[in-house]
Amino acid sequence: MSAAIYEYPPPPAKWSDQIAEYDPVLAVLLLQWRCGRASYRALIPNQAPLPEEATLEGDEELDGTRLEWEHDPDLPPSGLRLKAEQTTAQFWSLAKLWASTLDIPCDFKLIGYDEGGDVLFGDGKRCRPLAQSSTSAVEDELEASHIGASRDAFRHYQSERLFESRLNAMFDRHIEERDKSYAERDKSFQVAADALVSAQQTFAAVQETIEAGPRLINKASELFKDATEYQREQVERLRADSSGQTELRAKAFAEGEKTQRVAMALETGKMAFDAFMGELVPFANRVVELMAQRDLTVFPTFGSAQQAMIFLFHTLNPRQLLQLWNGNEKAAGAMRALLDKGAAFEAERDALEHIARLIPLFNSDQFRDVADAEQQLAARYIVGRLATHRMASYPEAGDDPF
Repeated sequence: MSAAIYEYPPPPAKWSDQIAEYDPVLAVLLLQWRCGRASYRALIPNQAPLPEEATLEGDEELDGTRLEWEHDPDLPPSGLRLKAEQTTAQFWSLAKLWASTLDIPCDFKLIGYDEGGDVLFGDGKRCRPLAQSSTSAVEDELEASHIGASRDAFRHYQSERLFESRLNAMFDRHIEERDKSYAERDKSFQVAADALVSAQQTFAAVQETIEAGPRLINKASELFKDATEYQREQVERLRADSSGQTELRAKAFAEGEKTQRVAMALETGKMAFDAFMGELVPFANRVVELMAQRDLTVFPTFGSAQQAMIFLFHTLNPRQLLQLWNGNEKAAGAMRALLDKGAAFEAERDALEHIARLIPLFNSDQFRDVADAEQQLAARYIVGRLATHRMASYPEAGDDPF
C-alpha cells in the first residue's frame, strides 16, 4: 500500500517582493508558524504536537528558520530578484516540511527586521495540500483517519497547554497574595514595636517630670521672690526721680510744640509762594507769548480748577500725550481719563485731590517743552489752586493749637 501524495502551493511571491523592497535596510529574516487562531511562534520541534515517527526533534529553532541577510550594493535588480526568490523558496521548503510532518494545514509568517530590531514587514501565508491522490479507497480512508488523529492530538496538546498556563497563573496569584500578607504582617509587627518604644519613652518622660516637680516648685518660689524685690526697687526709684522727670517732660513738650509751629510756618510760606508763582508765572509767560504772537488776541480764563482740567482734556492731542508719557499709550489714556473724571467733581478741592498725582508732570520741563502757552497756563492754574486749598488746611504760624 503506497502513501498519499500531497501537492502544495508555490512559494509566496509577496515574500520575494518584500525582501527585494527592504534589501538596503534588511538585517534578519525569521520564519514563524501557527495553527488555527493561535499566536505565531518559532518552529521548535519539541514544542509542537509532532507524531512519534517524526524525524524533527530538539528544543531550539529549526535550522534555516532564521537568516542573516547581507546587502550587496553591486548586485543588479535582476540578481536581487533572483536572490529574493531563492531565499523565499528555502523558507517555503521548511514550511512544507513542517506542515507535512504535522499533517495539518498551518500558517507561516515571514518577518523582516532591521539592524535595530524593529519590524520592517511581516506577511502570513497558509500552507496546505492543494490536491491528494491515493492508490485505493482504503488508503484514502486510512489517510483521513490519520489526519483526524493528528488534529485530535494537536487539540489535546493545546488543551494541556491552556490548562498548564491557567494553573501557573493561579499559582502566581497565590504566591503574590501570600507575599503581600507576609508584608502586611511584618508591617503590623513593626508598627506595634514602634508604638511600644514610643510608650516607653513617654513613660520615662512622665517619670522624670514627676521627679523634677519639687525642684521646679522651689525654683519658681525663688524667682517670685526675686521679681517682687526687683519691682519694689523700681517703684522706689520712680518715686525718687518723679519730680525731675516731670520737669524734663514739660520742657521737651514745649520744645516740640515750638518746632512744629516753625515747620508749619515754613510749609505755609512755601505754599503761598507756589500759589503766587502759579498766578504770576503763567501771566508773565502769556504776556511774552502775546508779544511774540501778535495774531493771538484771545487767551483762556478759568473760574475754577475744573474748567482748567476740561480745557486740558480737550486741547492735549494724542501726539502731545504720547510725548509726555514716552510713547506709553495706556498712561496717556489714563491721564485723559483722570482729567475727565476730575472735571466732573462739583467741589473744586475734591477735583484737585483727584488729579494731584499729575502735579509733578505739570511742573516738569517735559510738560513745558510739549504743551503750548494756553495748556501751560491751565496747568499752572491747577497747581496754584491746589496750593491755595492746602494752605487753608494749616493753622497760622502764630496761633497756639492748644
